[in-house]
Amino acid sequence: MSGDNQSGTASMPASAFDQAAEWFARLQSEDSGSATKRRFRRWLRQSPDNVSAFRECQSMWDAVGDASSDPDILSMRNDALTAVQPETHDRWGRITAIAASLCALAISVTVLALVTRDTAPADASIETARVAVAPEATIYRTETGQRSTISLPDGSTAELNTDSLMQVNYSNDRRELVLLKGEAFFDVAKDPERPFVVKADDKVVRAVGTEFAVRMDGDAVRVTLVEGVVDVGRTVEGRFLGGGEEVTLERLVAGEQIVLAANRSGSKDAIDTQIATSWRDGRLVFDNDPLSRVVAEVNRYSARKVVLGDPSLAEMRVSGSFRAGSADGFAKNLQAAFPVSVQTDAERNHLILNWNN
Repeated sequence: MSGDNQSGTASMPASAFDQAAEWFARLQSEDSGSATKRRFRRWLRQSPDNVSAFRECQSMWDAVGDASSDPDILSMRNDALTAVQPETHDRWGRITAIAASLCALAISVTVLALVTRDTAPADASIETARVAVAPEATIYRTETGQRSTISLPDGSTAELNTDSLMQVNYSNDRRELVLLKGEAFFDVAKDPERPFVVKADDKVVRAVGTEFAVRMDGDAVRVTLVEGVVDVGRTVEGRFLGGGEEVTLERLVAGEQIVLAANRSGSKDAIDTQIATSWRDGRLVFDNDPLSRVVAEVNRYSARKVVLGDPSLAEMRVSGSFRAGSADGFAKNLQAAFPVSVQTDAERNHLILNWNN
């Protein structure tokens, strides 16, 4: 890992696995920002060993599944973290010790999961973060409020947003991902021989080396391009792009977004990509958006839902930055800045907004 210093070489963990464990611990923290993720992607691409090591760490943790909330597991986690002595002053040593403890915890949880598998519900497998469906395909998922960074075999990365589902199909001659639900951000490693293809319903995004996001929203698919160039189009009669079928394509350049809906052609718009992808840093940023849209976005990240008690609130314009996953924090900030009141419906787990009369 390059680290925060300029040389990026001081006191680094020796092995690829140690570095992968340190990166994994950093990426799991709530305050891992875009700068950290950029350094991670650079490290990932330095060596195939780094990709393999990170995937091994990731697989170990994925095996935890729902067992991570078990009281015994939480106790082990606390023991692992408190085992790092406060007198450990070296930055890398302290972080690596935490990472190693977390990986040791993952091993312990994996063993526990194997022991308790016979008593698990019949559908328990669908609750895990990663579910193997075929030798060449893997499905990843996130629950409401969760985000996950996935390292792909070629050094590309995919970041799943809240409540998302994605299938990865990689082989020697193809890089194909299918977004089944939700939203994902892709940082694509260049490989002209194997274009990087993301499918969502009948929509297709094709790239070589670039950064872009794809979001499914009802019957619409939204593609946001942060860097590089991508081609966006539709499959015809269910066949894949490039199979000889006629496909209408739009080419996006950095800073553009297109929304494709069923039976409607999409139009390209220039947008602020930092706002559109602010969820990657755990923030939701709005710029003069109607409250109805803001509430809909906030509700994607929280089990507690914000509800408009008065329909006339829908068109009230809102600007600001809010922490993703905190409906209470959003309602509190809104109440402080606008003439609205907030009532709690504990039975329905709702926060109801009305004009503050």
